[in-house]
Amino acid sequence: MENRSLLSSKRKPILLLIVLILILGGGFFIFRNFTNKSKIEEAQITPTESFSIDETVVEEVSEPTLEPSSEPTSSLTKVTPTKASVTKVPSPTQKISVTKAQGVLTISVLNGSGIKGEASKAADLLRGKGFDIGSVGNADNYDYEETIVKLKKDKMDSKQSIIDALKGTYVVSSTVAELDAGASSDGEVIIGKKTI
Repeated sequence: MENRSLLSSKRKPILLLIVLILILGGGFFIFRNFTNKSKIEEAQITPTESFSIDETVVEEVSEPTLEPSSEPTSSLTKVTPTKASVTKVPSPTQKISVTKAQGVLTISVLNGSGIKGEASKAADLLRGKGFDIGSVGNADNYDYEETIVKLKKDKMDSKQSIIDALKGTYVVSSTVAELDAGASSDGEVIIGKKTI
């Protein structure tokens, strides 16, 4: 009996040590998996560019591009997008044409094609070419085949600059209609179904 008691007393510390090792190992495994799932990878933010042309600034604003780093981090990192800009001055060899009439015209853009978002797309195109955009919406119908340009009588000298701005994307009617003098904008563009 004394022999059995002696063996039993030697086993207790060994069993206790094994249980302790298992508990510590399991705890470490759980802690490591939990912290790996909650890590946020560091990111680099790509700045936007801004181009300065004859005292007119045209800015490309885009969502920051996030690129994960290859090294994991041991702490949480909060990524806050910031607006960065780079001013790029055109070299003498670059050709940039800005028509003076564009800056003083306000143009309303209407969707006459029935294609969702086409008026907004055309407004962005015109805005990118230096025109001021008034309202953007739908035309009286969606039966327009070609894109129509309408201008107030005193703004007719600007018709070619509007037609040229649209020509690379849309089939534009060569006739420019007269816009009512009481209209809220200087010109109106009705986008048709035909595109290039």
